[in-house]
Amino acid sequence: MLSIESVLSNPIVAQFLGLLVGLLTSFFSWWVLFHWISPKIEVSANVVRQPALAYGSAPSDASGFRYNFKLRNVGRRAIIDLQVRALVRIRGVVDPEALSWEVIHLPMTMSGDRVYSLSRIEPYSESKLLTILRLYTHDLQECFYEPFPPHIRQLAADGRLSLDDLLAFRKVAVVRIFVSGYDSFSGARKVFVFTIDKSKVIPGRFVKNSMKVDQNPLPMIAGPPATDEVVNNPE
Repeated sequence: MLSIESVLSNPIVAQFLGLLVGLLTSFFSWWVLFHWISPKIEVSANVVRQPALAYGSAPSDASGFRYNFKLRNVGRRAIIDLQVRALVRIRGVVDPEALSWEVIHLPMTMSGDRVYSLSRIEPYSESKLLTILRLYTHDLQECFYEPFPPHIRQLAADGRLSLDDLLAFRKVAVVRIFVSGYDSFSGARKVFVFTIDKSKVIPGRFVKNSMKVDQNPLPMIAGPPATDEVVNNPE
């Protein structure tokens, strides 16, 4: 009868056990890095639509609406080099029965940048701060041309295209938000993808220090146009 010592002394068995231990150790290290000491982000379930001056001095208000969403760091540590992107996915732009998707990248700033960056965002458990970001639709040159229908192309060319216009002209359409950042302790980077159905784009305003939405009627936004530093900042 073979003893444990004789089995373990076999070179093939020793190599197999070494490989198995190495794989398990690597898997455990990966799991800890990307589940325990990695960034954790939460995005609001809704995109909030607020009325704006239809033809005010701000080009981004020409559609008559502004669209905001919130995010917060729900992890235990700060997140550095946070980057946020957003897009609209529409199925069947050319043929309503087709399964192909058209993608429109939304600007995240009034100047048309498709990426919004934050150098650091503190944990919500410590700071109690939430970040409000805005989606812009006044500079969507992708919608100037076919396969988009004439009314969408005209609204886009006039700078009056709204997020509701994009989401409404086909049955299946969603807003997709990508958030990435690095854990301030481990340096682990993680990418989050959030999908918001068009039924979740609703009128109202966010409750202060909350991800909830107050859908009571809102007054028209008056006064000078808001800058990115006003709109896209922590509460």
